[in-house]
Amino acid sequence: MRAGRQLATAAGLAGLLPPAVLASDRAARIASDIAPAIAAAIAAEIDTLRQLRAAREREEQRIFEACRGVGLAVDRLEQARFTAAEPAARRGLEQAAKTLRRAIQAKDVHASR
Repeated sequence: MRAGRQLATAAGLAGLLPPAVLASDRAARIASDIAPAIAAAIAAEIDTLRQLRAAREREEQRIFEACRGVGLAVDRLEQARFTAAEPAARRGLEQAAKTLRRAIQAKDVHASR
């Protein structure tokens, strides 16, 4: 303990700073130098994540709309059953199902990237 105090006193008299202060100052300087680069990288990543989230929400919205279309087509088919409008209602249901399938496939393609 006494030797450490003597070294600190001698370093102070010689105009030197103790090594612990030098290391902490150096670490603070390095941290202040790289902080802007880290902040820019984080901001860029946040922007990328926001864009991805917006794209995913649009894809999910398309799927929900296609599901609604299938539901409406099923309702129309149920109402048109055993009438002359049944073939048209079946074609409408097939078209709505194809639209839903395309929306799901588009989401799967983007999810695999």
